[in-house]
Amino acid sequence: MTINTYPDIAREEQLTAPDYGPEIDEACAKIKKACDGFGTDEDTLIKLLGSKTPYERYLINRRWGELRSKTLRKRIGEEFRDNDLGILIQFLAQPLEEAE
Repeated sequence: MTINTYPDIAREEQLTAPDYGPEIDEACAKIKKACDGFGTDEDTLIKLLGSKTPYERYLINRRWGELRSKTLRKRIGEEFRDNDLGILIQFLAQPLEEAE
């Protein structure tokens, strides 16, 4: 039995580049800012990723991969080093095929 974490449209868009819109690029920039420098702004990451729909998280993850050399999940993992909060945020940040 599988639970569809992401809507069907996310699977359909794997074949074509989606229209991200400025809000997705802004979310990627906020994630980068929360992870850069000394320490990590966990509250920002939780509020940002937790407030997004599954489809928006899919778009953020996909756009992040286009803008950066590391996957979003790997970047988040480096910040949290496998503590419980980090595992939760990594789940929110992982690609569609891994989430399901």
